[in-house]
Amino acid sequence: MVGHQILALGVEVRTLSPQPFIIMSDKEKKSKRLHNKRVKIEKQIKIAKSAGLEVKDPNRFSKHHATNCHTKNCPMCGNPRRVFKEKTMQEKKFESDKDE
Repeated sequence: MVGHQILALGVEVRTLSPQPFIIMSDKEKKSKRLHNKRVKIEKQIKIAKSAGLEVKDPNRFSKHHATNCHTKNCPMCGNPRRVFKEKTMQEKKFESDKDE
C-alpha cells in the first residue's frame, strides 16, 4: 500500500516497500555528509596517534589514510614492479595460468 506519513520532525516517510525510507532535504544531506567527513578524519587521527605519527594538519586525512606515506619509492606504498623490479601478483598468476 502506498502512503505518506509526516513525522513530528517534519520529515516525510514514504511506505512504498516493507522498509520505509526517509526523504531528506538538501540541508540535511549536506549536514550528514559533513558529519561523515568529520568522523572519517577523527578515525584517521586516532590511527595516526596510535601508530606514533605526528598530526600537523588533520584535514589532510580527509582524502589520505594515516598509514600511507604516499611515496612512490616506499616498499609498502610503491609499485612492486618499480621498487623490486619484479612482476605484480596478478601478472604472476596470469603467467602461471597461461603455462598450464
